[in-house]
Amino acid sequence: MPYSTGADSEATGSACASLACRYVDLLHTRFPHVQPIADVLLSESRSFRELVEDYGVCADALDRCSKEGASTALLEQYTTLRFALERVLLQYIKDHRDSDDLI
Repeated sequence: MPYSTGADSEATGSACASLACRYVDLLHTRFPHVQPIADVLLSESRSFRELVEDYGVCADALDRCSKEGASTALLEQYTTLRFALERVLLQYIKDHRDSDDLI
């Protein structure tokens, strides 16, 4: 799946209609303070792209369950999973920001 970092104006058009771009947009919206390093990781790390995709899928599922009136227990499970994925995303970013692997 192609990933856009939002750096080029073309990417914000029809190309960002893809799920991958929506998930990147979700990451940028939720954590704007880490956007520069996240963009580097998105372009250089398959595992980070997969983690962002997992986060996006979880967020979509939580949103869908919320709109459909799912049980409180199910909503709590998805919320817990989303927070856990956020922690992993931020830790991944921190670990790579602190290392000499990037930039």
